[in-house]
Amino acid sequence: MDVPEKRAGYRHSAITVADLVDEMARVEAAGYRIAEGPVKFLGGHQAIFVRDPNGNVAEFNQPLP
Repeated sequence: MDVPEKRAGYRHSAITVADLVDEMARVEAAGYRIAEGPVKFLGGHQAIFVRDPNGNVAEFNQPLP
């Protein structure tokens, strides 16, 4: 995603949210930087990606109508 070194193991979780714009505001208000996104996918959803202090990725995605 946003770093050149990719590590093996469980490092990515995905969470479905009702409103991605609201979630972006909550993430930024909590002091986290959005590493990538919003990105629209062909499968009918959009997502943002956030890294926690340990380098794990949290994906917040919203299905599109």
